Amino acid sequence: MDFQSVSCFPRLNSERLELWIWYADKIPPHIGCSVAGKYFSLKSNGRDHELPVAKVARIVSEKKIPFLLISVNIFFDLEDISDMYRKYECATELGPTCLSPILDLLEVPDHIRKLKDLIGYLEGTDGIKHIFGYNLPVGFTGIADYSEHEIRERLRKLENAKRKESIPSIR
Repeated sequence: MDFQSVSCFPRLNSERLELWIWYADKIPPHIGCSVAGKYFSLKSNGRDHELPVAKVARIVSEKKIPFLLISVNIFFDLEDISDMYRKYECATELGPTCLSPILDLLEVPDHIRKLKDLIGYLEGTDGIKHIFGYNLPVGFTGIADYSEHEIRERLRKLENAKRKESIPSIR
């Protein structure tokens, strides 16, 4: 994966699908997407739906989050992405992950289930226009390989933490 490291957040192309890879140096990273100035993400505690990208980019910048932005050579209408994300409530250990709506949007082969596989598929089909790196640690060389088990384990931990927050403590 070849990426251009930038010192300021890249301008976003409003017509092209952009993949947002949060905590790009972690296993697993978190993935969202944007088009037409709106951001979408499926998380364990719900979903981000049509958030202004400038606001979301400010979070990445202010918190210095290790981040990759992949500009995809595929164009979508905002309505198509919005409709796809409405089909999902949240990411769960046994259900969809943050990558699920993106895989559905891109209509990739069924064997692609992880971000690294998706990036390889897009590179092989000339589906990537640019990859920008922002706030990446020195020596970062790309997305680490990880298993589906590690994805499910992370979602399980997030679900358990969410459950603990919603259960009142007994005194």
